[in-house]
Order: sequence, then structure tokens, then C-alpha cells
Amino acid sequence: MLALLRTNTQPIHHDLENQLRGFAGIDSVAKYGALLRRYLDLYEGLSVCLAATGPLVDWPHDGDERRGWLREDLTVLGGAGPTDGAVSMASAGSGTAVDGRFAPFTSRAEVVGCLYVIEGSALGGVRLARGFTEQLGVTPERGARFFTGRGPETAARWKAFCAWMEAQAWSAADEAAASARAVTTFRWFGEHLAVPTEAGVSS
Repeated sequence: MLALLRTNTQPIHHDLENQLRGFAGIDSVAKYGALLRRYLDLYEGLSVCLAATGPLVDWPHDGDERRGWLREDLTVLGGAGPTDGAVSMASAGSGTAVDGRFAPFTSRAEVVGCLYVIEGSALGGVRLARGFTEQLGVTPERGARFFTGRGPETAARWKAFCAWMEAQAWSAADEAAASARAVTTFRWFGEHLAVPTEAGVSS
């Protein structure tokens, strides 16, 4: 499953990485706070979907923890509040599509495809944290808790997730469903995380 997900998501993953390089242009705390609010809205929406999965998977995803880190960062920066220039995705019920684009999960393979992107994003977050520290002086204690995540333990968690995923039995249909949901999740990240301006509106 892991090799297939990497292959099938490579183009859109590459596109997202190119997009995230634009974060180098975030040169103020106001822009950084707007970005954090976009991430918080994104994870609120993801949590709606994941909460509805019930016992589909037994991997301990950490969406609640990540949202807590985001709120902590926003509080430290004095920017806790509603999202700026982002479409709210947290209001959908468990039986409806979130924001009209992210449909509820119908199988454990779809959940795993989404988790592949979420868990992998933590690795990128550590790299982004280093950049934001250089650009803005934020630290894990002062506004960069979310991007820092588990710090040195992030890679170990990713390896554990991959090992857990590879230990499961997957059919060809499962692999196709997981790949499709992973691509959708990458696309959702890309659409939602446009680089904010001072006013919180996409540049």
C-alpha cells in the first residue's frame, strides 16, 4: 500500500510542496496568524470526517491534539478567533460532505488514504517550523507548537504509521480507494492553504 500511495500521489504531492514554498513570503505575524487560522479550519473539517468513521480503523490519529496546538499558537500570538478569508468546513454534519468537496468516508481504505496525507504532513511541518523560526522568530513555546509537532519524535511516528498500514490486508479495490482519497486530501490541503495576505485574503 505504501509504495502505491507514494506513486499515485506523487504529482499532486509535488504540486503542494511547490505551493508551500510560497510560505517563505509570510513575513509578518499577521500573515502567519492568518495561515494558522486556515490550518485550524482545515483540521476542524478533517475532524468532522474522522469522527464519523467510528471503528473503521484503530490507528490513534491526533487531530484533536493538532487542533489544540493551533489554538495554543493563536492564543500566544493574540490571534485566536474566526478564520480569515477561509471557507469554514467544520459545520457539516457527519452524514454530509464537508464544504461540498470532502465526502464522508465509506471504507477503512479511504480513511487510511486520508491519514497517509495527515501523518506525512507532520514531517513537512517540522521543516516549515524551522523556516518560520528564521523568518519570524517563533518557537515551539511562542507560536510554532503546531508546526513543530512532536519534534524529533515525528519521524518515528511516521514510521510507526507506515508499519501499521503495511501490516493490514488490502485488496486491489482497497488500494484504489485509498489512493483516490489521498489525492483528494492533498487537493483539499492545497485549495485551503493559499498564502494569506495581511488582511487574511489569498494573494
